[in-house]
Amino acid sequence: MKVLYEQPIETDYFLHDYQAGRPGARKLFHYTGENQGVEDRLRYLDGRSFERRYLKQLLQKYNGGLYYGDKAVKALEKMDNDEAVVVAGGQQAGMLTGPSLVISKALSVLKLADQEEKRLGRPVLPLFWIAGEDHDWEEVNHVNFPAEGHLDKTRFEGNFLPNVPVSEQPFEAAEVEAFVEEAFSKLRESPFTKELRDEVYVLLNRSRSWSQFFAEMMRWLFKDTKLIMMDPQQPEWRELGKPLFKTLLSDPDKINAAVYQGTAERKAAGYDEVAGINFDSGHLFYHINYVRHLLEYKDGAWRSRRSGKTVGTEKLLEEAVRQPTRFSTDVITRPLMQEQMLPVLHFVAGPGEMQYWSLLKPLFELLGMRMPVVQKRMEVHYVTRQVQQAAEKENVPYRMLLDLPLLEQKLQEVRRAALEVDGKAKALQALEEMKEAHAALAKEWIRQFPSQESFAKENWRRIEKETCYLGERLDAEQERRVQIHVRRLELIIGRLYPRREPAERQVNILFMLNEFGAFLPAQTAAETEWKSGRQNIILL
Repeated sequence: MKVLYEQPIETDYFLHDYQAGRPGARKLFHYTGENQGVEDRLRYLDGRSFERRYLKQLLQKYNGGLYYGDKAVKALEKMDNDEAVVVAGGQQAGMLTGPSLVISKALSVLKLADQEEKRLGRPVLPLFWIAGEDHDWEEVNHVNFPAEGHLDKTRFEGNFLPNVPVSEQPFEAAEVEAFVEEAFSKLRESPFTKELRDEVYVLLNRSRSWSQFFAEMMRWLFKDTKLIMMDPQQPEWRELGKPLFKTLLSDPDKINAAVYQGTAERKAAGYDEVAGINFDSGHLFYHINYVRHLLEYKDGAWRSRRSGKTVGTEKLLEEAVRQPTRFSTDVITRPLMQEQMLPVLHFVAGPGEMQYWSLLKPLFELLGMRMPVVQKRMEVHYVTRQVQQAAEKENVPYRMLLDLPLLEQKLQEVRRAALEVDGKAKALQALEEMKEAHAALAKEWIRQFPSQESFAKENWRRIEKETCYLGERLDAEQERRVQIHVRRLELIIGRLYPRREPAERQVNILFMLNEFGAFLPAQTAAETEWKSGRQNIILL
């Protein structure tokens, strides 16, 4: 393995400015990622009180129940220290860990925590928050592997409950085994396949929910690290969430006003609106028979967007105290839950999460809190030997591997260079020249044989078809001369950008584990260095 580093290629205006430290973007947050910002955040955390020993107890209980949880349990001993802080990041509980970006995010959390612990001389724990309360089943119910020229999707076809949190979806061993077996059938048989399959089955048979299966796999892939898994869907965490649930229910108008203010401040800084913000929302979900209902607050009444039924504030407040497990946060309020419960020094976010976080400063301040230091996760691009060889033969520098538009431009240039003449254009020109002469011939045919007018029209259609085919064939035969170059460039693009999106956003890590072994994530963690937003090119 060889690791190459590149600075991020940011095409989004806001993300570009944030990473560059521009004042317009940075003022939407409380702290910068520089040393002074981190020191300011530490002073703020040191002035607050956290139930560290109870947090340690909850996290050790959960991680101790995982097959490979020992190192996380040991790392949590440091939580007894009143100076202990956390680097947090999280993701939905995807099947077989979901897209590879989940591994990139965990890697970022680990590397940043390790760096800060050494630099600051105080305990800094890496924590991965499993967003098991999310109910977007279609987003997590499948895995993708690269196939010849496309992505091969394996979808879970077992029972599921619509609009129910992923953590509470049915988890029937036989159905999950069928899904896992189908996924493995899409992979070639390699020296690692049997060991991988056996390990996955061990973890599957220990699991009682999708979120536990996710946590088991993450701890397995990072078994030699201190990565701590947390599932906030557990009842104990919901108990800790009571104060926030009560606050959100007690004054929804102020909550929404703060979100609106954050949106206005972002707009005033010159950045586009963040899609998907509902200012009638209470930014809180209410669970009825496991189904998640988004609560809206309008004209002094709470209403389920899903069912249309209204619920009184007093009833909801009573439920929040008596049964906090019936509530969960949304994308706007989840950061508040995290801040209330955990001493978070840094939060590691994906590009989409950073857009939402840029709205939250007024909301944090309304509740008397401050945002942690927000860092953009690193990206990890695994480049196989086959892709490396193709890049070398086509004189594609490794930095270009991170730039899809440049790769596509090079592909088009190769294709254009092969065409001495433009066959399609020549065909259209020929048809234009023939059109008038054929029209005169057809006119004569129709004059003499009016009942057979359709024959003249069909004759022209055949001429059009054959002439266009000749032009296309001319282009294809010319392109054949450079087909080997085209195939190499298409291989690079197809492997690194399937469906024209980075592979880590789509391809499940199991594909790479099958080719290079289960140690790959831990080895990547050992050989990379943290930097916010850094692009890691892993040459395998």
